[in-house]
Amino acid sequence: KLPVDSLSHIVAITTVKEKVIIGISDGTIGWIKTDDLTFHQLNIPNAIEIYDMIEDDQDRIWVATDAGIFLYKGDTRVPILLKRFDQTSSIPDNLTISMTYDGESTISVGTWNIHYKY
Repeated sequence: KLPVDSLSHIVAITTVKEKVIIGISDGTIGWIKTDDLTFHQLNIPNAIEIYDMIEDDQDRIWVATDAGIFLYKGDTRVPILLKRFDQTSSIPDNLTISMTYDGESTISVGTWNIHYKY
């Protein structure tokens, strides 16, 4: 059983190397190491809720939240925050609700007010 409270739910799942990465609606990501099945949890800074999560071809994890997009290096023992995209730096709306990856180079992002591409 995952240590997720009864009001939270899993919103996204992806795999990176030997980890299963889980986006949880309470603003955290969790990961399970497949070699020993240990579970770890990481709070996303300033995020109250996670809406989507994808992995790109460089094993990076993109996490869409109510506080913007968080980009993590996912092929390390513990995900490392590489960059945060928010209204103060690069996106027009922090409330990011969906993302897709074309498998090559483009990540399309849907926010509450606008759709754009990276």
